[in-house]
Amino acid sequence: MIKKGIVGTAVVLSCMLIFGACSTSQNSSADSSEAKTEAASTTASSENFDPYATENRYDISEDMFKKRSDVDYGKVLKDVTYYSSTAGDDKQCNILLPAGYDESKKYPVMYVFHGFGGSHDNQIDDDSYLTLLYGNMLHDGLVVPQITVNVDMYTDKQADKDSKSDEQLRYIYDKAIDDVAVDLMPFIEKNYNVLTGRENTAVAGMSEGGAKSLCTGFKWLDKFGYIGAFAPDTGVIPTEYYKGTFWNTPYMQEFPKPTEANTPYYLYMSVGSKDPWNIDCTLYYRDVLNKMGVKNQTDLVEGYEHDSDFWQQCFYNYLNKIFRSSPSKTAEQAATAVTTQTATAESKSDDLTVKIGDTAVEVEWQDNEAVNALKELVKTSPLEIKMSMYGGFEQVGNLGKTLPNSDEKITTEAGDIVLYSGNQISVFYGSNTWDYTRLGKIKDKSETELKDLLGKGDTTLTISAD
Repeated sequence: MIKKGIVGTAVVLSCMLIFGACSTSQNSSADSSEAKTEAASTTASSENFDPYATENRYDISEDMFKKRSDVDYGKVLKDVTYYSSTAGDDKQCNILLPAGYDESKKYPVMYVFHGFGGSHDNQIDDDSYLTLLYGNMLHDGLVVPQITVNVDMYTDKQADKDSKSDEQLRYIYDKAIDDVAVDLMPFIEKNYNVLTGRENTAVAGMSEGGAKSLCTGFKWLDKFGYIGAFAPDTGVIPTEYYKGTFWNTPYMQEFPKPTEANTPYYLYMSVGSKDPWNIDCTLYYRDVLNKMGVKNQTDLVEGYEHDSDFWQQCFYNYLNKIFRSSPSKTAEQAATAVTTQTATAESKSDDLTVKIGDTAVEVEWQDNEAVNALKELVKTSPLEIKMSMYGGFEQVGNLGKTLPNSDEKITTEAGDIVLYSGNQISVFYGSNTWDYTRLGKIKDKSETELKDLLGKGDTTLTISAD
């Protein structure tokens, strides 16, 4: 069981559980190390990122979900109307365009289902938790630039909506599974700058929306490459839970077996240990998928309930992992304005000094445009960068400026200092494979010393001119 307030397991949980009780287990550090090693070589669709090898976190600070004065949260388009042939009526959705949205570029898309009784503005609205979370993560370099669409699951005549019972809504919501693929996606692709293809399309939802996310992702495996279901309800496939009620009626008799061509790049399910309704069915879905040989990452998280506090943590994990494999790396590059320069050989530089916290370190810098720009940046005053631990292998901080880059696929080592996405600086005490621009390497610290220096909490990186 994953505990609230600590980092969760990076692999599918294997403990057998019943409603309200389970035996806990934690992966050994050797397992964690093995998963990180796998991340450099085995991925869903490329060799540069494996979402399954990265530990999920459920200790994200409340500050990540709050509004900051220095962050651009993009633009929320409210009550966008499109015609749904599935509903036989107009429907509405809310759309979040990311900060820096550029009509000359194209972006991947995530479709989000709300919970039972909700609407299309529950997750995406001015200052809603998902709008703020995504904006903060984009600002901090933790997510790929993307468009987010908040779906309204009510798929029927709008004039009759208020008269519907819960049982009627349950089956009306099922129609959203087709509405998204048949009506909403073509509308979004026609009117906004989106990248098409399953590698650029994700679906997610919580509670009843989590069930619809599973149904949508598996019914339309050719359209959705990423599937997130947070404490999904019963009603996806036949189960014994809530038998005899409308909640139990399955949408499909079994999960379709993915082929090599349409296997999800990332399938993520999660449920809190204090969830009053959906522990059993979530873990049942996991077990069925495991028996089918369908890779998934399913977490039972101690201390969380069936509420927005939990959804926030789940969205953090999901956003951090989607669209990061190579087919959609093009999306990130297309959505980020960068200038590519050619890197040259390493050279020792005496022009910069570096401190991590209060500890001075010796760095051998690259001779490239990014380092030259960094020197200019600190010429008049030192640059203090607030760094945050990420992934168990690096500290990441925002430069506040965009530097010229010469990105290439790099497998980092402890001590490497790199530029990510033009405006993020990363200092590694472990290894990861991604597209970076090399800046330099810490030469006077061993890997053990670097882990001790960088792996025990957030810190500050200070770069100054000699």
